[in-house]
Amino acid sequence: MLISIDFGGSSGVRQMAIATAIFSLLELIVVCLGLFVWLRSRAYPVAAALSLGIISGLGLLSCLLQIGFLIERPGVIPLFELVVVSGIIWINRKYWRLVSDIPKRLTAVWREAPITVSVFAIALSYLFLQAFLLPPNSWDAMIYHMPRV
Repeated sequence: MLISIDFGGSSGVRQMAIATAIFSLLELIVVCLGLFVWLRSRAYPVAAALSLGIISGLGLLSCLLQIGFLIERPGVIPLFELVVVSGIIWINRKYWRLVSDIPKRLTAVWREAPITVSVFAIALSYLFLQAFLLPPNSWDAMIYHMPRV
């Protein structure tokens, strides 16, 4: 069964919305993994590098958005993001092999505590499905918050 999301409007609008979502997801992945690789190349443990990479990556992207809005030029935000992503890729160009540490460590954790990992995976799966299948439809979300997005 395929899940269809109605973005309204024409198929061009729908394709643009999907492309924007995919681009944003790729940007998040590149920034967070790039910071993970940078930290890992400086002898941080896998767990510390991964958590710091994710938190720092999200903070960095949030900061770029805030700068763009503070200077009242939201149109330059994609340029800021492109410069940052390019810089992260350039700085880490010879260390990307360190990303292979993540699956190795996850496998080791699975062997050490399979029940804990299973419960965590089920909880994350439930949260993902809930976020994907149950969009906010309360009066407050639809009238006040959504128009601001």
